[in-house]
Amino acid sequence: MRRNLTLLFSLQLSFIHVLAQMVYPVVGQYKSRSAQGMAIYDDCAYLFNDGGICRMLSLKTGKVEHDFMLECAAKETHVNSACFSRQYVGDNPVPALYLTEFYGKRRCFVELIEGRKSRLIQTIEFKDSQGRNPFVREWIVDNKDQVLYAVIREANRENVNVIKKFAIPPLSNAKILLTDNDVVDEFTVYFVNGLQGGKIKGRYMYITVGFTPLDGEGEYFDRAIKVIDLKRKKLVRSIDLSKVTINEPEDIDFYKGKWLLFAGGTGGIYQAF
Repeated sequence: MRRNLTLLFSLQLSFIHVLAQMVYPVVGQYKSRSAQGMAIYDDCAYLFNDGGICRMLSLKTGKVEHDFMLECAAKETHVNSACFSRQYVGDNPVPALYLTEFYGKRRCFVELIEGRKSRLIQTIEFKDSQGRNPFVREWIVDNKDQVLYAVIREANRENVNVIKKFAIPPLSNAKILLTDNDVVDEFTVYFVNGLQGGKIKGRYMYITVGFTPLDGEGEYFDRAIKVIDLKRKKLVRSIDLSKVTINEPEDIDFYKGKWLLFAGGTGGIYQAF
């Protein structure tokens, strides 16, 4: 059944290859922790590692200027994806940052970068009608429409990706519990590749997927960027990354009009030609 679904949706997709080069030779694994999300604000890339490590990489000099532990740092804090919002708190120059817990209760942590440290200002939890925490693989902010998306894939539904949309909760509340009643809209897209990070630009959601071929072979491991049209509510493009890096494509963000891809393992940040 999975093969038939994959074939059906493949016939409707645009598959393209991309040429890219490493522009920042920063390591992925750091302090023995795997690379995970990346979020860019101004000329700084914030690189995250499992457990809650944050590195601040200057995109002007290419140097890591500082590292610190997030306030939400914990064993369950995988930081599978990271997104800056356009919500500011007081005079702080950096907007609120949304981070995916991934393990534990699959929550979204909202932290405020204050110089060379951060402060947890909100925790968002989602429970369905059965009182369960669905497996939210990624929380992704849409700054254009001021909404928050949860990308859900349950362990027993390996090619079914449910995308739920919520209004961004006000930062005045430190604890947020979302339920099915808070879902503004939802739709489903089908692909089996392992989910990594993601961002939204315009009407499109870009999700990095796949793993290093050293971990295995097959569609689940294939490295790509899945492009989802949020207006049409469908998967419209798959950008092949197999020639870009053998490492996991951990996360993606946009800088000066081009996407940057953060890779795990031996690392590197890549930019499309």
